Amino acid sequence: QSIANDKSIDVILSPGDMSYANASPRDCQTNHIKWESFFERMEFVLRRIPIQTCPGNHEIETDALSREVFVAYENYFHMPQVKKVEMSPSTYPFYDYEYGNAFYSYTYGAARIISLSSHSSTS
Repeated sequence: QSIANDKSIDVILSPGDMSYANASPRDCQTNHIKWESFFERMEFVLRRIPIQTCPGNHEIETDALSREVFVAYENYFHMPQVKKVEMSPSTYPFYDYEYGNAFYSYTYGAARIISLSSHSSTS
């Protein structure tokens, strides 16, 4: 709660790995209980302070039904989007992720914030 009460904090910039919600290294499926636990713990902070995040390798979790990656991340975080997702998120084991919440930039005060995801294809 000390962070939530700190009036000098205007925004939280997260480089990813938000909740470590992947169920196990073997299947990497999303564990929604861990996501909910993360948000419950952060509730007091996130009520007052906006958060901007970039997907990390622990947001790769695959959807149990579609096997698409980043489904939970896309639903929990709505970051500024360059444009809509250009390709469907890939399935295991490739993990390509283009546009959507993959990368974006914006100006906050005197700072230019650039978020680059390492899960975008380089080809």
